[in-house]
Amino acid sequence: MIYTNKADMPLSVAVWLSQDLYNHNRHPGRAHISATGLLKPTRQIILGARALARKDVVMEADVLSLVPSRMGTSIHAGIERAWKGDYKKALLSMGYSQAVIDRVVVNPTPEQLAAVDKPIPVYMEQRFNKELDGYIVDGEFDFVGNGILEDFKSTGTYSFVHSDEHKNRDYMLQGSIYRYLAPHIITKDYMYIRFIFTDWSKINAMTRQKSGYPQHRIMSKKFQLLSMEETEQFIRAKIHELKSMHNVPEAMVPPCEPKDLWQSAAKYKYYSKPENKRCQATFDNPGEAYAKVQSAGKGIVKEFPGVIRRCNPDWCNAYDLCTQKDDYLARGLLAI
Repeated sequence: MIYTNKADMPLSVAVWLSQDLYNHNRHPGRAHISATGLLKPTRQIILGARALARKDVVMEADVLSLVPSRMGTSIHAGIERAWKGDYKKALLSMGYSQAVIDRVVVNPTPEQLAAVDKPIPVYMEQRFNKELDGYIVDGEFDFVGNGILEDFKSTGTYSFVHSDEHKNRDYMLQGSIYRYLAPHIITKDYMYIRFIFTDWSKINAMTRQKSGYPQHRIMSKKFQLLSMEETEQFIRAKIHELKSMHNVPEAMVPPCEPKDLWQSAAKYKYYSKPENKRCQATFDNPGEAYAKVQSAGKGIVKEFPGVIRRCNPDWCNAYDLCTQKDDYLARGLLAI
């Protein structure tokens, strides 16, 4: 990976942003895929792997595009450091009894777990793997407390207010895969996403309650996990598709579906006169836009498709080899 610094960020932060601590070569020589990788579109996985294997394709990213990822990594590291530090003092300061605190064991071995009466086990950043249909499937969860999986997401408030079924399903699938890999640790059939907002506003929390705006800087959502059987079925189906697409020409690799493109919602703009360059109203719903035409007795509605974000080279390592994105570029749907 080559990193650019187009905005001339100071080295104090540029070095932090360009440092990738993720181990990309955990199973050398073996077919493998991570829990998060299983959620990616097949096209991105197949073409991304081909791009990485080609010496003439240089993977490039600008350091500014890495801010969300590095902030998330730093938050995870801070939570882990706190629990591996003097967590007992922190629990005591919050009013927990010494009897309860003594039951808490962090990343315990089986022997340590057995030595505590009614233990409350806490596990963090643990990686597990299983071999399935010729692939090593692995994953590293964020936090498990007393058998309940928790995943930390640093994100903007928009994704919380406007969560959709596809994103929620990804949360559920990722958690289900973690439980599939570590059922002896993740013992409950539900999980929590802990949203840590990067743009939370106290004023918006007070004035936008009805819109679902988060009332606190950290909020949680609960998700039911798939059964172990359903999870294995999902993993096997994905592996089967990856195997079947491994050597086919790029044109035969299934295109990424609309739900995979991270496309913003379309906008419907009302113009009182067709020749107007500026619209008089903007709507998210086409029905409301055309209702405006009827009530005004004149005007037209123009649809502006949402912008596609996932095909950006900062997000997709298949960018250079993918012709699907070329169509989006030609239609002005892809912002680079």
